[in-house]
Amino acid sequence: MGCLLVDVRHDISKTYVKNVKDVSVKDLEKEFIEMEKEAAELLQEEGVAKEASTLMRYIDMRYMGQWRSLAIEVDCPISSLEETLDRFHQEHEREFSFSDKEQTVEIYGLLVTAIGTVPKPKFPTYEPGGTLADALKETRDVYFEEEGYVNTNVYNRELIPAFSEIKGPAIVDQLDTTTVIPPNFTAKVDKYRNLILSQNK
Repeated sequence: MGCLLVDVRHDISKTYVKNVKDVSVKDLEKEFIEMEKEAAELLQEEGVAKEASTLMRYIDMRYMGQWRSLAIEVDCPISSLEETLDRFHQEHEREFSFSDKEQTVEIYGLLVTAIGTVPKPKFPTYEPGGTLADALKETRDVYFEEEGYVNTNVYNRELIPAFSEIKGPAIVDQLDTTTVIPPNFTAKVDKYRNLILSQNK
């Protein structure tokens, strides 16, 4: 499921330790262009179309002497380092509850994240059909820690209709797994025939 739904992602990073005051936008643009070229080639090798590709730039920044850094997203092309510096102070305040605009800030590294959006599959939906009784395999005693042995319905997952509601305790059997619905829980079956468990109030 994960392979079917997840987009392609590549992270290209480069160590680049310099005082922000000693760096120019031109220098950074040159570095980012080279990294973006590498990232775009990786997406192309994955078969991602150019129009489905997104490249994002980040500058890893920190106060001089600190080991913790923050990745600050920057525009393409970079508008200004002053604006990036302001964002760093804001993010530092948000993340660590303090910032110091008088403190020297250094760049620790550069990062390009390349995202390739892949077509998502459409999953079939199901209409109600049949009854929950049709899915009942058997009833047997099942041990639950707080209740002890409880007479429990066991259902065949393949035969449970969409939009059914199964009150626990119950067991749902299928070829590759078993789902336990404890006492005081209810399982609802959605239109994709997912089992969604919730605790009764």
